[in-house]
Amino acid sequence: RAAQEPAEPEPPPATEKDDADYKGLRIAGMAIERARLEIRDETAAKTLTVKDFNLNVSEVIPGKDVTAALTMLLDDGGGKPAPFELEAAVRPLPADLDFSRVPATNLKTRLVGVDLSPWAELLPKDVMVPSAGKVSFELKAATNAGAQNADVDGFVELAGLTLKHKGITGLPSDIRVDVDIHGDLQKKSFDVRAFNIKAPAVALNTKVRIESPSVAGIQDANVELRVTDLARVVAILPKGSGVLPPELTLEGPFEVDLKGDAAAGSLRVDLDAAHLAWADVFNKQQ
Repeated sequence: RAAQEPAEPEPPPATEKDDADYKGLRIAGMAIERARLEIRDETAAKTLTVKDFNLNVSEVIPGKDVTAALTMLLDDGGGKPAPFELEAAVRPLPADLDFSRVPATNLKTRLVGVDLSPWAELLPKDVMVPSAGKVSFELKAATNAGAQNADVDGFVELAGLTLKHKGITGLPSDIRVDVDIHGDLQKKSFDVRAFNIKAPAVALNTKVRIESPSVAGIQDANVELRVTDLARVVAILPKGSGVLPPELTLEGPFEVDLKGDAAAGSLRVDLDAAHLAWADVFNKQQ
């Protein structure tokens, strides 16, 4: 009689990842203070400088907050240097380093009055670039643990923006965009408290709740768009830039109003005084 084969040993029961594996993990923080970077533009015989560059990153410890802060001055040699700031935080870093559930995050950034023209000289010559103007912005973004809720608010402002393409410039323009948006990312709903644009011949003011990603989800809309002259809007772009086809004519005013809900709201579009044309195919006169 053959001897009975010994039974195969059973594998040990699966266990969940032990957070203790990371309790001893500790990565030192980092600091860079008052660094300086110079960029020499030989074509323009100009030096652009990033100075007072400061970067601080906290220690990285599972289960603890991780923060980072960056500041610098952007100096084109032609005036007062423009300050840039960036702050970011993860609150806290997951104790088990499992990012399938996103931790709470915060981000804040600010830029004050950087002259666009000198820095735009670093871009390829065959693309449309700013030949004048300054940009400022201040933006904040945050999510809670799990990234269920997200908030974004702040502004971007362009003063005297002038675009250039192949030696041709558009009309200088002051443009400001303000945003204040809350989102429930699980429900895919958004509360647009403000999305406003002010530019030459353009004023857009927006407040609306979007309860679902469809037209039917629009609630409590109050959207007003006023364009006093389409030709002035188009004139921001240099002629021949290729952004708009030359066969297209846009002139005159138009207005759009959206009020109420998708089911019981109202939409008004007034193009009566506008001139819209596309080559010989379509021509709506004023």
